[in-house]
Amino acid sequence: MNSPIFFFFKRKFDWFYLELLLAITYISVVFYKQYRMFYALHFIDFDLSIFHQGIWLICRFERPFVTIRGLHFFGDHTNFIDLIFVPIYWIYAHPLILLFVETVILGLSGLLLYIIAKKQLKDEKLAFFVSLLFFTYPALHYLNFENYHPDVFVVFAIFHLALWNISRSFFKQTLNKSK
Repeated sequence: MNSPIFFFFKRKFDWFYLELLLAITYISVVFYKQYRMFYALHFIDFDLSIFHQGIWLICRFERPFVTIRGLHFFGDHTNFIDLIFVPIYWIYAHPLILLFVETVILGLSGLLLYIIAKKQLKDEKLAFFVSLLFFTYPALHYLNFENYHPDVFVVFAIFHLALWNISRSFFKQTLNKSK
């Protein structure tokens, strides 16, 4: 009865590993689908090409005048978050980098949502279910499959700020109880 197999089944199930598997699966499946769509020419190549050309021009230290829409890259919407791609584009400039980072950011947002739900609901199963609802939400897939948009970074930032706010209030309550 002391075999490692019985020890494994006696352990409490950790839902975080299942959540991590869910996030990795989401990132893998969605990026694979984007990869296939990109090379099958199924992208309406307007937004993706705007951001790709703008970032490519900046990484080449040229004036970022995007010829696709006839405006300066920062002329219509100022997206300074796109500047994080410039060092990556020095090494390898490809539009799939934008799509991959977009998908990873949404996958990490699901992990943050799981942590937030776990702290607020105090139940790992419900937290996993909330995260599962996030990953299966059709608008999330539409956002991810409709070219590249820097708006996905807002989802990650909001979840990160919410987690910070919850953790900060938790530490304040703990400090007040100890006094």
